Amino acid sequence: MARYGFTAASLTGAVLGLALAAGVSSGAQAGTVNFTWDPSVTGNTTAGSFTADRFGINDWASISLPSDPSVTGSVTENGFLEISGFTYQGHPVSTVDQMGPAGYGMYEAFSATSHVTCSSAGNCTGKFDSITATLYLYSTQNGYASYSFDAAGNVSINLPSGANPIALATETGPAGPVANFADITGGVPGASVGVQFNPILTSFFQAPPLNLVLDLEQVFSNTTGVVGGVPSKCPTTGVLPCVIEIKGGGGNADFLVPEPASLALFSVGLAAFGFVRRRLA
Repeated sequence: MARYGFTAASLTGAVLGLALAAGVSSGAQAGTVNFTWDPSVTGNTTAGSFTADRFGINDWASISLPSDPSVTGSVTENGFLEISGFTYQGHPVSTVDQMGPAGYGMYEAFSATSHVTCSSAGNCTGKFDSITATLYLYSTQNGYASYSFDAAGNVSINLPSGANPIALATETGPAGPVANFADITGGVPGASVGVQFNPILTSFFQAPPLNLVLDLEQVFSNTTGVVGGVPSKCPTTGVLPCVIEIKGGGGNADFLVPEPASLALFSVGLAAFGFVRRRLA
């Protein structure tokens, strides 16, 4: 039994991307790439390896803007990206986000700092100063993860009993050739930043090989209903300090080969995992 619906249809709204590179990459993109992962190596599920070309993701995050967000590192963001489903050529594959022995869950926990300059109420531009993240797989034998916000707007993850989260990879940044910006438009956050990918459980990532450079572009179909604030409406009124809450927007993602595609396929290597862009609408 899956919790979230997932479609392969093109979604409008903001774009979040994850860039995977090993110190070599190109700004242009060409062609989608299949990927093969093996959840069973974690010991948390009986699910075997699967091949997919797209996956869905949900975003839960808290962005804290101080009275003067223009100071380097003064804006902080913490949150979770939850993988909600995989598809191959439009058909669901794998048992992520399902319960039972063959089910499992996946999420990424991340923290970032940035600084922005606000030109008017709810409109700011800036860039990231740091970002760290860890990708996890957990057992759903006894239920699913849930996410909650406290009165101050801080987000936390609530794992079921026996979840036993296994770290798959870590990331640090900013890194690589990915554009670095953090902005807020009409109270809605948008961002672009690259991070260095460091596999922990290498046997999980079966294909493509660890020497292939990839980009992962994710498109979110969010509404203003997934953006909240503490105090209320501060994202659009421009009142500072302000905590912006992102409450589970959905979307999909594809792996892409940067140009020149033929060269990338045969010569350069997967080593970075990054947020290429997120735009909540």
